[in-house]
Amino acid sequence: MPDFFLVSKQVADNLRTSYREQNRFIRGYIQSIGFCSEILPFEAPSRLNGQSHYSYLKLIKLAVETVFAFSNKALRISIFFSVMFIVFTIVFGAYTLYMFMFGNTPPSGYTTIVLLLTFSFSLLFLAITILSLYFEKTIQEMRQRPIYIIKGIKRYQSESDSFLISNTVTTGTIS
Repeated sequence: MPDFFLVSKQVADNLRTSYREQNRFIRGYIQSIGFCSEILPFEAPSRLNGQSHYSYLKLIKLAVETVFAFSNKALRISIFFSVMFIVFTIVFGAYTLYMFMFGNTPPSGYTTIVLLLTFSFSLLFLAITILSLYFEKTIQEMRQRPIYIIKGIKRYQSESDSFLISNTVTTGTIS
């Protein structure tokens, strides 16, 4: 299914000036800009010559680039793993201490090594989580996407004074 876009000069200028990233995903930009859109039915004719060279591997690469360009969820996965590993550390540590004190005694040094390793990995995942959150903020600032876009300005003149009202279109990323 082909997708084509007709955009106004204002939208095209906005795309040229405000979205200057190296990995450009126009479909995502058009959706996130926030201008009014209209669907025009269109039937693309069959390809006259050759075949598409866009393989499934290229489609997967496009999907991955899209996720990283428009979502921070990939960075936030580390938070989930960190919490899960910390919970695992607490449960496994409690079980190991219980077995050491009340059950069969494990081999010498086993409890210390297990607790040290699980606690160390919990700290490692926590550090990765904190770094991921900093990377997320840094990446958002580096993209320099506009916070809002002024669609138009209307001037009103009254007897006492004049004032401006701007019609803004908010933009943002999916988080």
